[in-house]
Amino acid sequence: MSEYIVLFSGESSLVQFIGETLCGFKVVTFSEVFDSPLFFDTHVVRLLLVDFLYVNAGFNSFIMRLKERFHIPVAVLSTEFFPDLSVFTIKAGFDDYILYPARRDIFETRVEKLLKTILPAPAETEPFQSFIGKTPCICSLKEKLAEYAKVELPVLLEGESGTGKTFLAELIHRNSSRKGKKFKTINLSRFDGSVFFSELVGSVKGAFTDAVDKKGFIEETDGGTLLFDEISEMPLKFQAQLLHLTESNEICRLGSSKSINFNVRFLFATNSNLCERVACGLFRSDLFYRINVLRLRIPPLRERRDDIPLFIEHFLKGTGKYLAPESFSKLLDHSWPGNVRELFNCLKRAVVLSSCETVIRSNAIEFDLLS
Repeated sequence: MSEYIVLFSGESSLVQFIGETLCGFKVVTFSEVFDSPLFFDTHVVRLLLVDFLYVNAGFNSFIMRLKERFHIPVAVLSTEFFPDLSVFTIKAGFDDYILYPARRDIFETRVEKLLKTILPAPAETEPFQSFIGKTPCICSLKEKLAEYAKVELPVLLEGESGTGKTFLAELIHRNSSRKGKKFKTINLSRFDGSVFFSELVGSVKGAFTDAVDKKGFIEETDGGTLLFDEISEMPLKFQAQLLHLTESNEICRLGSSKSINFNVRFLFATNSNLCERVACGLFRSDLFYRINVLRLRIPPLRERRDDIPLFIEHFLKGTGKYLAPESFSKLLDHSWPGNVRELFNCLKRAVVLSSCETVIRSNAIEFDLLS
């Protein structure tokens, strides 16, 4: 899986300098804060570089949330050194500062040093406090999460799209004995069936056309936690193989007969009814019983409306914006078929459409077309 360095800057000279200096790395640039969150959910980001011109209280809050959630080192880029730069870097929560423009070898050395930094998963002051919600169903869910995090059994997370299944899986990992190890997600809906298993178990050179010696997701996650997202999308022909490796805790890379033992905790997530898929012959019953040991149903947002104000407060914190009363009522009255993801998308739009105002008016609240 490709790994990226993300740069936050709208300064063309800096973007050009980074592109030329770090030509050996995959660098993605964002000039707008709200364009970036989806990228972090769908790609592996190893380092954040932040233009000093972007630094302010609201932006720093956003960056620190990314740092804490994804355990990514962050460096601020400055065109000049000033006496308090080191103190500022520490107080703001950044891991380092780098001056530019600079000699290419010096700049690359600082970047490579940061790339070797492994940040510890932050301990939560209160178990699962970052999972927003205080309604009875969420309080009950948090109690189960706390218990499930203590054990090594598989967990099946069920919930509609946008309810936070992947985030909950990561919270289980971060509160488990494996929290210092890797957490990886495999989204099965994004994989072509012909390449899925080689990505999972790895391959040896010559196993198939263009095959090289390569570790799969399981070896890469050894000692940690692996989430199979959208498990219902797994092709039937691979389900028996998944059943075998979850029972045996060993794999063979494609093209090899050598067994490799592994130690990985498996979590599974779906927005489908697996029982119905079993009944239709689309999902193996033996695999269902294997993964359905500990089960969590994440309720849709419409079943926890009293939590909507908490999500709004969390999202707007640090933006300097607040909702007009009619905007607040409009958000509370919506059915939210896309759940928390749709709510956050709506708030992102509202903030952008209200860029010249402090108050978010109701005409800035636009719902997704599917709603």
